[in-house]
Amino acid sequence: HTFDPDAQSVRFRATLAGCFVIENDVSVASCAQNNDENLHRRAIKCFRNDLFDVTGYYFHLRRCNERVDGLTFSLTCSRSNERRTRERDPSSVQRYTTAKEFFDCHGELHISFSKSNRSATIIYDHKCRTETPKFRITEEIQQYIKAQQLFPPRQIYQNLIQLADSPQFAKTDLHTITRQQVYNVWLSLTKREWERDRTDDFKSAQLLVGEHIGFQLV
Repeated sequence: HTFDPDAQSVRFRATLAGCFVIENDVSVASCAQNNDENLHRRAIKCFRNDLFDVTGYYFHLRRCNERVDGLTFSLTCSRSNERRTRERDPSSVQRYTTAKEFFDCHGELHISFSKSNRSATIIYDHKCRTETPKFRITEEIQQYIKAQQLFPPRQIYQNLIQLADSPQFAKTDLHTITRQQVYNVWLSLTKREWERDRTDDFKSAQLLVGEHIGFQLV
């Protein structure tokens, strides 16, 4: 997390339509019109994880406010001064890692759901550099993912992170690999089994279903 006090804040506002798929079985519309807070929190985690994969910055959920039109969630950058806890007596703290640094980065993320518009609005504001070192996928990592391709990419990612401290990868930056990188490799390997049309996903699905007796498209 490199802090640059002279950098301009990175700000953007995005509105996601109801048809936007957050996760396999959850769309923006289904989430916005549902009163289940646990479902909303699940969606928030997906958005947060995607932003982490892109920017390298992790955000913690700070509060949830209920409005007439839907829920609003506010998150803060994990390295923001706003998250700095009260200092404890150093003699009472046994550290195994270096102390975490905090910055005046004003990193905030606000996500609001609208029942009336069946949409979600994301507001991102962060005074930090967005460039972060990315792990370079090696042939060895590709072979590992290929051997694990029967598992979901999330599980493969967790397995790789656990291997980061092993002697085999101790001198690499494996701990900086992202979920998106793992997913991209996993997808390139597995789509050979189910992709029937490279230009049209729906047609590809129709052809795949047509190969199996006992299934009918509705």
